[in-house]
Amino acid sequence: MQSLLREVRSGNVDVVVPCKLDRITHYLHGFYEFWKILNEHKVNFVSATQAFDTSTRMGMLMLNMLLSFGQFEREMIVERVSHKIAERTKKSLWNGGWAPLRYSHDPVSKQIHPNPAEAPIARRDFELSKELRSAAKAADLLNAEGLRPRGGR
Repeated sequence: MQSLLREVRSGNVDVVVPCKLDRITHYLHGFYEFWKILNEHKVNFVSATQAFDTSTRMGMLMLNMLLSFGQFEREMIVERVSHKIAERTKKSLWNGGWAPLRYSHDPVSKQIHPNPAEAPIARRDFELSKELRSAAKAADLLNAEGLRPRGGR
């Protein structure tokens, strides 16, 4: 997007043609900032798949409606995902990603559990972090002792 804006400001662009409006920005405010820059540099804006003519009032109304519905849809998705994550957390289910260091993910129970083989290292790591008041310093000390995280990270 920054590269496109540089080209627009340099006068190298006559028209911007995205596949869909939501490929430009996720929020109304962001689109109108983009739109303002296009207008300042007399650059046309045409959607490849959505029919609207921004030179008419009806076209601008359609543009506003599409942008508003797109923002509403994104906000609803964020709300649903946040709710789902909160519900899984209440049930002590792992929400995905890498299991924390010294823990293992159990795909059957969908939970994470301390790795028994690494539990003493985890306790030592915690105590060192508390004592040194720095997780980074504790990690450096453990690494120097050869107690490396899985995968050698």
